Amino acid sequence: MRLSELLTDEQYTEKKAELEAEIKGLKSQMRSTENRAENWLETAELAFDFATNAHKAFVNGSLETKKQILLALGSNQTLKDGKLTVEASPWLIPIKNLSEGLRKEFSTFEPAQVPENKKRMAELTTIRSRMLRLLDSNQRPSD
Repeated sequence: MRLSELLTDEQYTEKKAELEAEIKGLKSQMRSTENRAENWLETAELAFDFATNAHKAFVNGSLETKKQILLALGSNQTLKDGKLTVEASPWLIPIKNLSEGLRKEFSTFEPAQVPENKKRMAELTTIRSRMLRLLDSNQRPSD
């Protein structure tokens, strides 16, 4: 458009500056979004690690470790009649909700505790034992 003299040099320069400023702003927004995504991922990893390992660390940890775990779990810790209550941190609520759904889903995989299923499980246990003994004897070096 500039070569065809549809735009003046001033119009071209002005439009170019606008577009460069817009590109700069978009790049800045993109970096900001990338940083937020990285921070979110790091926070999610820390929360997942905490949720997976906190019980073991609490059972085996020092008093200071136990205190830090309780503080991380939430606020308003109260001890009344030997019972500890903690108001869960907001980041734990989705994990709790998800775990409840998974428990229900996993329970569908468990066979019902009825006599017929107990008999089948006993039969499968016998077959499994025989197969393991057979595999074990086949893996021994021949004399």
